[in-house]
Parts: sequence; structure tokens; C-alpha cells
Amino acid sequence: MFPMEPSRKARGPDHGEATPSSRRTDDGLDRKLLVLVVEDDDPLRTVLCEVLEDHGFRAVPASNGLHALAQLQTLDRPDLIILDLMMPVMNGWDFHNHLKASEKLQTVPVLLLSAYVRKGTHTGPQDVAGALQKPVSVDELLGWVRRLAVRVRR
Repeated sequence: MFPMEPSRKARGPDHGEATPSSRRTDDGLDRKLLVLVVEDDDPLRTVLCEVLEDHGFRAVPASNGLHALAQLQTLDRPDLIILDLMMPVMNGWDFHNHLKASEKLQTVPVLLLSAYVRKGTHTGPQDVAGALQKPVSVDELLGWVRRLAVRVRR
């Protein structure tokens, strides 16, 4: 399961095309896809960000929903938000409500990562792009991240 699997370094293409973890910008340059990781468990948040960065994504950590809202004030629009539900200060449900109220951010895909997910069902917001139960394997997490982050249109 999650932190026990070894990380694998991402390898980019040799011919300049965008990788699954990058997006071609208007100026023709690739930029790393941005994933906001909202998780109150410090070790898990650190591992999630390291795995994402090892696979070519730009990962930004936030320790709770309020911290994530502050991060969103200074960040480019994220390509994906990985969201825990049970957190102090501001939980995942309240953060999601703020996100959906923002015209700029309401279409950012949200991937729940929570102990409150059970085999395709969850107690979180119902209009999320996906939901994974903790603990999660690196392969399962990266599969979801790659599918969801590349669908975002700026």
C-alpha cells in the first residue's frame, strides 16, 4: 500500500511533446500539471507530494481546507485537487463548498482520498471526479491523477 511502494522517476519524451504530467501552454512551453494536496496527516501529505513530484507533477501541500483556500489565492489554477474529508480547522466538505462557489475554481476536478470512501461510495460531496479509500496504492493514485488532471481545460 501507499508509502511502502518504491517511487519511480518519470521520464519525459525525447521529442518535445507534452508528458502525461505536463501541459502545453499558449507560448508553446510545457508546464508541470499542478496538483493541490489537501491532507492533515503530515507524513501522508509529504509522501503524496513526493510521489507526485517524482512522477513529473507540481504538488502543493495544504494541511486543511482553510490553508488550501489561502494557497489558492497565490497559486495558478490547479489542474487537480486531492482532498481529505476529515481535517481540523476546515474540513473537506466546507472546503469543497467554497471551491464550488468560486467561478474560477468550480470546474477544477476534485479527487477524494479518505478513510470514509468504501468501494465506490463515499460520504463526501457527490459532485467530485473520483474517490479513493485510504490506504491507496501508488499505481491507483497515479492512474486517477493522470486521468483527471489532463482533462482540465484552462
